[in-house]
Amino acid sequence: DAEALTQKRKVHKWDLKKKKYIQVQTDGITGKGVNESGARISKKYVPQLYEKWMQKTHGGTVDIDKRKKGRENKGGGDDAKDELKSAAQIRKQRQKKEKRKSYLQHKAKGKQGGGKRRRK
Repeated sequence: DAEALTQKRKVHKWDLKKKKYIQVQTDGITGKGVNESGARISKKYVPQLYEKWMQKTHGGTVDIDKRKKGRENKGGGDDAKDELKSAAQIRKQRQKKEKRKSYLQHKAKGKQGGGKRRRK
């Protein structure tokens, strides 16, 4: 009987460093679960955690009024930008882009021929 118990506890696990299976003793870890942080907890406690979470979050749903309230505080809402731009806005944006492009080209011309000079 003692041998059978030890055989149950021995588990083969892949070791990444050794690149082979090694025997690991479980030490009676069965009946334990792992939570999000990696801590081992009793499986009997897991449903209680879920029930507590449900009570705190009111069933996992958020009230619509709370969502709207949160958005208003963050600066969103009615005064948000329009998605569609007018023809004048598009024209102005293109002009700005073209002006910047020509400025960068002009600026780059002054830097041509740089680099280290070699002495002869």
